[in-house]
Amino acid sequence: MGNIYEIREGRVPGTVIRIELISYFLSNPRSMVTCDCLARELRYPREQILEQINKLIDLRIVGKNDVEGKEHYSYLPPFSNKVLKEKRFNNIKHIIARRP
Repeated sequence: MGNIYEIREGRVPGTVIRIELISYFLSNPRSMVTCDCLARELRYPREQILEQINKLIDLRIVGKNDVEGKEHYSYLPPFSNKVLKEKRFNNIKHIIARRP
């Protein structure tokens, strides 16, 4: 059973695939998957998945890793300045506590 977009238009709009890819990675934030796996899971052609995942890589939403000669994709959580500031503060606090 295909997606409704496949039935109506023949080719699914890229924005729809990107939304589904983002939803997949948000639901599975620790997964590292291949393009073939995503195509099977989301039921879209591999070429369309690859095209859209490359756009998500450019936006730094998804990262690409080479594992045993195959490209795997994973979610890149957003970077927060607040976390960085807290981390710096905690490191300074830790250094001060270690001083004799």
